[in-house]
Amino acid sequence: MQVEKISRSQVLNNSAWKFFESIGSSVVNFLITVFLARLLSPDDYGLMAIVLVVISFMGLFVNSGISSYLVFIKDIRKEDFLTVLVCNLVVSLVLMATLLLLSTKIADYYSAPSLSSLICTMSIALPFNAVSSVYNAYAIKFSQFRTLFVRNMIAFPVSGVVALAMAYWGFGVWALVAQQLISSILLAVILALSIRIEIDGRWVFQGKQCGPMIKYGVYVLFASIVAFISDNISDLLIGKKISPQKLGYYNRGGYYPNAVVNIANNVLTGVLFPAFVSYNSNLIELKAKFRKTVRMLYYIVFPMFLGLIACSKPLILFTVSDKWAASIPVMQIICVYYMAIPFLQTGSQACLATGAVRLRMVGEIFKMVITLPLLFLFVSHGIEAVACARVLVNVFMVVYSMFLNKKIMNYGYLEFLRDMMKPLAIGLLVALCIYPLAYLQINCGMVLALQGVVGVSIYFLCMKVMKIEEMEEITSIVLKRLKIKK
Repeated sequence: MQVEKISRSQVLNNSAWKFFESIGSSVVNFLITVFLARLLSPDDYGLMAIVLVVISFMGLFVNSGISSYLVFIKDIRKEDFLTVLVCNLVVSLVLMATLLLLSTKIADYYSAPSLSSLICTMSIALPFNAVSSVYNAYAIKFSQFRTLFVRNMIAFPVSGVVALAMAYWGFGVWALVAQQLISSILLAVILALSIRIEIDGRWVFQGKQCGPMIKYGVYVLFASIVAFISDNISDLLIGKKISPQKLGYYNRGGYYPNAVVNIANNVLTGVLFPAFVSYNSNLIELKAKFRKTVRMLYYIVFPMFLGLIACSKPLILFTVSDKWAASIPVMQIICVYYMAIPFLQTGSQACLATGAVRLRMVGEIFKMVITLPLLFLFVSHGIEAVACARVLVNVFMVVYSMFLNKKIMNYGYLEFLRDMMKPLAIGLLVALCIYPLAYLQINCGMVLALQGVVGVSIYFLCMKVMKIEEMEEITSIVLKRLKIKK
């Protein structure tokens, strides 16, 4: 069964559902995390960070790789779906057994005996993640984003409430484990029960299909593994070289900017990949779509992250109390790091859509090569230095991504700078206007509210005065869909 070229209205409709899904899950997670951070200690979050790095690494083998092949191919059949599902489940069970064998060694390495039982318990999530990744790929392929929205709106609140109850009753880090595990199980069960596979073919496993799947998936998987190592080695180094407590502060500093960028990334990976695939035969049209996407993103990204830098102090103190004050400078630095992520992710989706998976893989290897020495050099200077090292890495990666964009669709450096100038100017203006408000001698909650009102007002005033074409287009479409007359 083939998927036709995805129209602009379909992209916007899919983006809307993906955006609502990301916003909804982020709001729920934010509220739950705020309460959990007040109930749990930095040490608890530090231990959980190590567990999540280990489990997430193993999860790459089922969440990346051949499951993305279902989105890439134009003609998908039941044989393809079943073959990917079976392969993913087998791989997940092997990985689960591997973790059970290695858990004690990992705990010994970090001199934290409790890590062994935490990792063993969390490994149960792997088979459920394997099922979710395949059904998720199918839902993305056929634009079933409403189902994905409903799934998250059920799984995240349920798992969060359980975690809060366990934290309140003194279960410590096990509350975080329960939250992750219950969420994985519910996501898999809801997807399997709610998505109907309506494609041609027969429900048979075909070994011969594994060849092209693996050929495509191995590059995606390898690139994902290298990217994962580059992105998460800092957590492992801090946990080992400094302390789990400092790792807790480091993760808390990255939580808010990470929550924001996750919304963008969920939309990008869920919507842009299939959309770019539908235009991959016309590179001129693909370039136009790519540039418009980048401009739309950064009219939001720059004001959002520069605004977060300006309000980081009252935000941390108001939401999770002054016991997390050490994470404030980390948050400000990490915001700079995350500003580059949406652009890098958009470029990555263009690479995948055009089949340039080898170039993407080379890029991730380049990232790891520069990340490792920088982190080992900076880690002895504290968590703020580690955050600075990650910023330097992304500077190099933006340059490399531009090289790829030029090679794939002739998107040059000067075009990139022109696309970035107006969004950056608006973001800087917003940040400069609200930053001094952080020093007002009033309640942190009032400061935060005042910064929000002033920042949003200045942002929309700039958008109106500068007559930003992309944002006016989005506003027009949204109003039309809501049947509101101006």
